[in-house]
Amino acid sequence: MRSLTDRARNVCYTFLKFPNTDDLQKDTQTFAIGKFGEVQIDEFSVYGDGIIVSGRCSTRKLELFVHDLLEIVRSVGYSQTNVFEPEMHFESSLVVRARKDLGISFAPPPTTTALIRDALSKQTNATYLPFATHFETDVSSLKNTA
Repeated sequence: MRSLTDRARNVCYTFLKFPNTDDLQKDTQTFAIGKFGEVQIDEFSVYGDGIIVSGRCSTRKLELFVHDLLEIVRSVGYSQTNVFEPEMHFESSLVVRARKDLGISFAPPPTTTALIRDALSKQTNATYLPFATHFETDVSSLKNTA
């Protein structure tokens, strides 16, 4: 039976960053700047209870990477142990580039900024400076159109 490393080499997995010996003591092992076929894998992290893969490609291509990787692991004699029902979750990002500074439009109200600034100044020497706006969607109210 071929080793996992030999099998992976034949499948066109390449990564520029691998976990080093210090990383092996951590809970997460992260590979970065990788390639699977013609797909760029930004990060591939292995945890004790699962994996996370991110890339600049379609969800389907990342799903193929995960399935292929699990097949390699099975082909060299390892089996999957399920304590819980296996789950696969997807997250997408949309980046919008604007010609003008949108931060002005989405800035927090001055009263909110003043309250946070005052509270911080009483407890720490930190200065409050809002720098990002984050939007989330309540997925429970989305309708399935499939």
